[in-house]
Amino acid sequence: MSDLPSVSLDFIIEKLLNRDLIIPNTRVDVGESMTTFLKVGKQPIYKRLVNVRSKNGQVNFMQATSLAISFRFMGDLLQWYKDNKNWDEGGYFV
Repeated sequence: MSDLPSVSLDFIIEKLLNRDLIIPNTRVDVGESMTTFLKVGKQPIYKRLVNVRSKNGQVNFMQATSLAISFRFMGDLLQWYKDNKNWDEGGYFV
């Protein structure tokens, strides 16, 4: 999976915080590799936690795609791949 593009943690955090689904000011950084947010809702906290794992400021392809689908910014993610990784839509599938 190392040939799949990774995504900037800053981009993911920006997109998550721009959604009305995240409670403002709930960001918690756990060490250097995990950032946590809390989703809006009345479900128990453990169901509303959003954990973003990163390595060297990059989020792996699978988690970035999962977050983009869940939080409805897939179009922005594909544009980010095109602009920053020079990967056109579908270009990363062999």
